[in-house]
Amino acid sequence: MSKQSFHRGRGGSRAKKPVLLIICEGETEKLYFKELKSEVRLASINIVIPKTKERDPLNLVNYARKISNENGYSIKDSDNVWIVFDMDDTKRVKKAIHEANKSKYNMALSIPSIELWYLLHYQYTTSIMDNMEVKSQLKRHLPNYKKTDPGVPLILCEKRGMALKNANKLLKHHSGDNHDLYSEEANPVTHVFKLVESIFKD
Repeated sequence: MSKQSFHRGRGGSRAKKPVLLIICEGETEKLYFKELKSEVRLASINIVIPKTKERDPLNLVNYARKISNENGYSIKDSDNVWIVFDMDDTKRVKKAIHEANKSKYNMALSIPSIELWYLLHYQYTTSIMDNMEVKSQLKRHLPNYKKTDPGVPLILCEKRGMALKNANKLLKHHSGDNHDLYSEEANPVTHVFKLVESIFKD
């Protein structure tokens, strides 16, 4: 996507619909949110993957700032920035969250990965998992699952309500146990549902 497609105009002032900027760690997340954008038909949703191999959480935050500054995005104008990523390293995630909070960015972390959000479309679980385990469980429901299959988001859309319910329930489970919701202590957990809710709230 070109830089121009993000631009607000001089001074960043305008009477347009607030922008929702989604910075994605990888192609899997981008494909999913592109499908949601198509469903709600909102041109004001911009979905971006940084053009670099350095996509750890802190670099994603810095990239979000770069895009926002270059194109006049502003929280004051009700623009909204979300960063979608999988668990990396607790210390690095904490630093990224600290920096994101300074800019009032939202962090849609998934532990262990975005596939947990997909799995919650089919079942509720509190079992600790790594990437291999969550993909294995997901393939019980989607035997031919591939991360970059553009058909997967279409299949999932029919079960979105179940996923939202399960993700909320899972977050409450960890909150009730006083778990740190942005660390391995909360494995498994996903904050992606908050972004999905924000897309469909209107």
